[in-house]
Amino acid sequence: MRLEAAVRTDPGLVRANNEDACAAAPPLYAVADGLGGHQAGEIASNLALETLRRRAERGPHSDDESAHESLRRAIQQANSAILDRATSDARLRGMGTTLTVGLHEGERLHLAHVGDSRGYLLREGELKRLTEDHTLVAELVRRGELTREEAAVHPQRSVITRAVGISRTVEVDTFTIELRAGDRLLLCTDGLTSVVDDDEIAQALSVSTGTDAAAEALVGRANALGGPDNITVVVIDAEEGEPSPWMEATIEPAETQPAPSASDHSWAEAMHRLGPRRPTTHRPRWNWLLPPVLAILVIVGVLVFRAAVNSRVYVGLDGQTVAIFHGVSGSVGPFKLHHMGERTGVTADQVPEWYLQRLRSGVVVGSMAEARETVARLPSLASPETSDSVGPSPSSSTSAPGGHG
Repeated sequence: MRLEAAVRTDPGLVRANNEDACAAAPPLYAVADGLGGHQAGEIASNLALETLRRRAERGPHSDDESAHESLRRAIQQANSAILDRATSDARLRGMGTTLTVGLHEGERLHLAHVGDSRGYLLREGELKRLTEDHTLVAELVRRGELTREEAAVHPQRSVITRAVGISRTVEVDTFTIELRAGDRLLLCTDGLTSVVDDDEIAQALSVSTGTDAAAEALVGRANALGGPDNITVVVIDAEEGEPSPWMEATIEPAETQPAPSASDHSWAEAMHRLGPRRPTTHRPRWNWLLPPVLAILVIVGVLVFRAAVNSRVYVGLDGQTVAIFHGVSGSVGPFKLHHMGERTGVTADQVPEWYLQRLRSGVVVGSMAEARETVARLPSLASPETSDSVGPSPSSSTSAPGGHG
């Protein structure tokens, strides 16, 4: 049986960096989802695949259990490599990774699994999940304490109970499937399965004519649903034919290989480059700053405008009482552009009718002191001839009485 594969890995729409790693390098196919934050997660996932590449035995294996033991041994070595690296660098402590691996051998695919990445098989239009999630809620579902619907929205659904690199030993699920021509397999991280349900996954795998199209469709659907996490998929088609040979980089005996170091080139990254890959769209990382910056600018603008408006003073009417206001007479929609500064003891019936018209529009003055002087002279008005004695003096730098500002 011959396998044809395509890979896609995408940071998603929320996270700035990608902590996932993947490989499609015959006979090894793998996905890993790093844990532990920005740098640590990336290091853990790539270190796991690099160690797997160096330590996985070439085979052929005498039976399925021999292949399983080979995978368990390689993953245990990856576990130790991550722990050792974290021990030597305090910034990396607590890092780990999920790991789902397929090892192709003849008409069989041997799988090993730790964590909540997943493996699926689409056969004759029916999708079967091959792996079990090693999470708290998945365990509660298996025990009958939660339904799958409840698990999907449980606040602790992301709590992982098994990962590579967290403790000195790691428990690995292993199993083997017999391949048939026409089988389509999927290895993926939870950036896909956390937002795209199994029915949609089955549809994307069924309708897509090639591995490239299927991988593209799955990543696109996860991003269309918000892309809250890194998304990585390896889509594999089984066909009649001779298996692909081991890649040159993987044929050296495991015992002659040194443990991977920080200076090693990332095998996972190199393997990803070998598979079909769409051009990366670089999203400007400063885009997330735009909304808060605009909000700050609006707030500052409002405060500056308010300060400018409040620096103005005018004398006007509050019902039937003369009052002194800060701001400008009038409003914008439901928002008044002024507020009460001081209510006086002068009433409208003490002011001649000819001057009331000016008060209704607002008599702009230069200061609170000038406003008080204007109010004090209002009761003494007797006729239109005295109008020039009330309001700002001709030398005042403020606008003429009756202005709205």
